[in-house]
Amino acid sequence: MLVKMDLKNSVIALTAATLTTLATAEMSPAIVTATSNPNSRLAAAGAYSGVARLSLTNTLGSSTSCTGSLLQGGLHILTAAHCLTDERGDRNIVSTTVSFVELPNAFSVANNGYFIFPRWQGDFFRGDDLAILRLTRRVTGVEQYGIYRDTDEIGQVFTKVGYGRIGTGSEGDRVDLYGRGKLFGLNRFDARAEDFPDLIYNPISRTQLLFDFDNGRADNNFFSDSDLGFGSREVNTAPGDSGSPAFINGLIAGITTYGERGTGATDIDGVVNSSFGEYSSETRVSSYQRYIDRVLAGNAGPSYIPSSRTLTSANSEASGVSLATLADPLSADPSNTDSTATVPEPSSLMGLLAAIVSGTVYWKRKSLPENQLP
Repeated sequence: MLVKMDLKNSVIALTAATLTTLATAEMSPAIVTATSNPNSRLAAAGAYSGVARLSLTNTLGSSTSCTGSLLQGGLHILTAAHCLTDERGDRNIVSTTVSFVELPNAFSVANNGYFIFPRWQGDFFRGDDLAILRLTRRVTGVEQYGIYRDTDEIGQVFTKVGYGRIGTGSEGDRVDLYGRGKLFGLNRFDARAEDFPDLIYNPISRTQLLFDFDNGRADNNFFSDSDLGFGSREVNTAPGDSGSPAFINGLIAGITTYGERGTGATDIDGVVNSSFGEYSSETRVSSYQRYIDRVLAGNAGPSYIPSSRTLTSANSEASGVSLATLADPLSADPSNTDSTATVPEPSSLMGLLAAIVSGTVYWKRKSLPENQLP
């Protein structure tokens, strides 16, 4: 997880390096922090004990890492759909191991224990990046979490906890620091995706919460009408944090999906790497409470690997725009800072290009009619 990032006065660029999604099938390492010492944000023993590291293996034998949270009842893990699927939204994970720092033994997920939100189609910008895992045995000895059910998230401070890459806001995430542990920090929900139609093309209403990574400087503040951050306590997400929880008053209000920098007018280093001046998106949990309740009650059907189509790796790459995901390939080469690239679906890409304008766009919130508010 990276500390302190913000995304002000940015424009979406047409290059592969400009799109960073935290919501693809790769996991991110640890949280990026605003402080020069990222280890200062390591969670103390026993803190946020119900936040787990997910190790996943897909149909091609590739392994990735994500983050998830233990829901009430101790049998289900809330995470991001892209951690479990290919770029088309089809499940391609064959096995998952769930580990808690505080417990000596890991847990596994049954083949019929994958519940991917039915509307998810692999398009991060559209939304619906949510999934639930059912474990083969109940977890005890760690925290269990409820979900945030109110719709007043905007403006609220949240605590982000994840196992992604460690890094700093000035340098971005570092693949060589993956696996250092569970990091945490603060940020504030600045907006909904539909508040910025010139930034995110055609998102599903009420499904994404946005925040930026601030360093206290107005010229690095992506959302110009937001605050300038929480100093050394400010954090941003990075590869490996995919699916990680954002807590409001101890309840899960968001789960990490993707990160972006626009054209980088506010990005401190011009690279999509969770550094200062970038922004991130969280799946808005309150909008999926009925689905979550159905899964926990045993009233929803699981998702299986399709047998009628050939699956491709979630880490595939093609010409054109690529997305850097927040899932982290466990076999990543530390010298390759763009090893988690994946390609958006054509429909998503075309919509994105249609929304781009030349020059610099200043991202200020656009008011919506009251009947469009949650």
